[in-house]
Amino acid sequence: MKKIEFKYWLFLLIWVMIILPKPIQMGLIIIIVIGCLIKNNFKIKKDKVFCLFLLYSIVHLLSIVVNFLKYENTERVIAALNTCGIWIVSILLYSYYKDTKIDKQKIKKYLAYNLYILIFLFFITIISQKFNISIPTILSRNLYNYEWLNNTMELRFFGFMEYANLVVYFYFLCFPFAFDYIKEKHSKIFLFCFIVFSALPVIMTNSRLGIFLVLLLVFFAVTNIFNKQTNRVLMILFGLILLFIAVFNFDKITNIIDGVIDSREGSTSMRSAIYSLSINRTIDDSLLIGNGIKEIFNGYPLGSHSTFIGFFYKTGLIGTIVAITAFALLYIEFYRNLRQEEKVIYLISAFCVLIFMMTEDLDGANWLLALYFSLMGVICNSRKKEGEKNEK
Repeated sequence: MKKIEFKYWLFLLIWVMIILPKPIQMGLIIIIVIGCLIKNNFKIKKDKVFCLFLLYSIVHLLSIVVNFLKYENTERVIAALNTCGIWIVSILLYSYYKDTKIDKQKIKKYLAYNLYILIFLFFITIISQKFNISIPTILSRNLYNYEWLNNTMELRFFGFMEYANLVVYFYFLCFPFAFDYIKEKHSKIFLFCFIVFSALPVIMTNSRLGIFLVLLLVFFAVTNIFNKQTNRVLMILFGLILLFIAVFNFDKITNIIDGVIDSREGSTSMRSAIYSLSINRTIDDSLLIGNGIKEIFNGYPLGSHSTFIGFFYKTGLIGTIVAITAFALLYIEFYRNLRQEEKVIYLISAFCVLIFMMTEDLDGANWLLALYFSLMGVICNSRKKEGEKNEK
């Protein structure tokens, strides 16, 4: 059996990390980072993106130290240190993957298989519902759960992740790589089925923004399969169908849209309260370097449910400016390193991740942040190759 190098472990073991508790996730990611750095003789590419994210992490650590005495809840302090630590570890992964020789084809294959697992779990959910089969939890993680939507208990797909919206992030990060791999290896019919089936778990999370974004990505992915002439025909046909539906079912469509928007009024009001209180608390208490440690409000941490508001709550004005500047430079670097044939799907996927960050934490799970920065490093890698020719 061929030995798998440390640099591919993260992509191969991502489902193991997803199921494991957060502290063990962190330990496993640190082991992978140390293994990669040892192989690379501890060489770190210190570009502007790396330095700015490192500065953001230092500001966050400073904020934790300054605000430490205010908190009697040791658990929240440990959680804050974990968040700060995973940012440092993740940007080390970004730096490593940006400057090491990698077989991008292997990474595409592993990510395609990871989405196959997600699709499999989706069908297990459908079968268990159809035949009323109870699915056991794995390390206290649920395959699915029930929440109140439209005044009824509706199923939400979790995929054994910590919460449903992590499925949305996982999909958008893996999809462009998996799409490329399947496009190269399989028929157009297989690719079309993959596009449709891989979107279904995201739709089953009942994330309103997630559903909108996944339908956007599916549209561009389907049009990317066929040639320009076929796409024109499909676009015209699709437009005529939409026009027909809109003209003859306008009231029904309006009711459906209103239902989706209002389906989770409790979630919307909770988010609004968290956002406003997080911003006001930071302005009042520590405008420059933030509060560092997330305080609990009605069962939810302040500074959560938005990556950007989280920056402001944890690190104030200084950390927010540094982090947003770092992300701007990261996405510029990302765009510059895309090949022409990659641009549409990779850009739409990256756009969807960026939009989703407005309503969800990018650092909500250790594996998520590590996967995000690793894949950004893979894209920005100037030494990447297709296949194994250069390595041989």
